[in-house]
Amino acid sequence: MGNNPERLFVKKVQFHGPLFPHEAIARITLSEKIPWRQRSDHLWLSTDDRPAPRGYLGKITCDSKQVVRSFFRLRPPTICISTDSCPQDGDIVRLLPKTPAIEVLFESNSPHNALFLTPHCNCRCIMCPQELSSGSGTLTEINRRIIRLMAPPPRQLAITGGEPTLVPKDLLAILTDIKNFLPQTDVQILTNARALKNRSLTREIAKIQNNRLLLGIPLYSDIDNIHDEIMGSKGAFHDTLEGLYNAALYRFPIELRVVVLKANAARLPDLADFIFRAIPFVIHVAFMGLEMRSAAELNMTKVWIEPQEFADPLLHACKKIVRYGFPCSIFNLPLCVLPKELWGLARQSISLWKRVFLPQCQGCTVKNHCGGVFGTGCKNPSSIAPIPDGFLS
Repeated sequence: MGNNPERLFVKKVQFHGPLFPHEAIARITLSEKIPWRQRSDHLWLSTDDRPAPRGYLGKITCDSKQVVRSFFRLRPPTICISTDSCPQDGDIVRLLPKTPAIEVLFESNSPHNALFLTPHCNCRCIMCPQELSSGSGTLTEINRRIIRLMAPPPRQLAITGGEPTLVPKDLLAILTDIKNFLPQTDVQILTNARALKNRSLTREIAKIQNNRLLLGIPLYSDIDNIHDEIMGSKGAFHDTLEGLYNAALYRFPIELRVVVLKANAARLPDLADFIFRAIPFVIHVAFMGLEMRSAAELNMTKVWIEPQEFADPLLHACKKIVRYGFPCSIFNLPLCVLPKELWGLARQSISLWKRVFLPQCQGCTVKNHCGGVFGTGCKNPSSIAPIPDGFLS
């Protein structure tokens, strides 16, 4: 299943109970009436004291008072998880061999689910929050199992990495499975688009699916050297532009993603002009705050900039983007650090398992509308403060 399968999970949850002797992927279910042939792919979630019906992989309970049953005796095993970590009906989990933990791979109630195709990338972005790998391996089979266990199908699903286009056969196989098993699911591929300069690859993706497929592509500057420095790879700017044009040729909807950091903040309005002149076919432009982990943490002095320092260029860039007719959003930044004029563009974009609110957020009058901050990063804006009553009037 690949050399780096730990990258697949949303969160890892400890349990009490017998250890599983082998790896398994299972869907959580409240139903006792799963067809017999499918039962071995399911864990029964229940609070009563009965064991799982025969044929199920096991039972999960959040009742710590229940007796934890032995593994594979007369009945499937029972494992106990704390109430605040208990998976939900429809979640998909990975059972680790001889380890008292499960990994949650898919959360049925989350709009931010993703399939992780590869830990490899052809760039080394200076603010990348992922821990990339230099090993070999493929994660295709485990992702195909996840797709087949998704029920009901999610409204949307991302494909990410690393760089998913670096494993083109795997990417095409996953897209085919999504089309066959999840035909109503909207798909977004997060890609730097460098490999899409290969027109044949772009054409093969389009043959499978482009009517429900969105490409999320980063562009960090209108100056090639600045973009390449941020991407950690010479030539990335021109490769990405060529990939963007090929994607447009095959009529892919494209969301342009601009992470705001020290190196590009001052030129955001210039980038807005460049987008209008050079890539007017994109359907959405998103400006994004930093997640300060992994490479971003290591390069903190190069990448970190407080929001008040880029508030003015961000405001002007967003105004230009809107005036040019592009839908525009701001991701990953709390409302209190943005100019009030931009609040209407701010989205609740941080994945639920990563999103937190800081102690100073208590009592904020707009907390329910705010996207919070990253709980996974080493640093968040210092200017976070509650919005008082009367501020909106």
